Amino acid sequence: MATKNHQAHDIDSQVLLDADLAILATESVEYQKYAQAIRQE
Repeated sequence: MATKNHQAHDIDSQVLLDADLAILATESVEYQKYAQAIRQE
């Protein structure tokens, strides 16, 4: 799985990883909301 080890071997995986990692560039409050939502999943 590309998001587990962050290795992208095709364009689709690269786009997915960009979206997955984009949360790290957000404000702290937004990241905290995201992290809480992931924990609830």
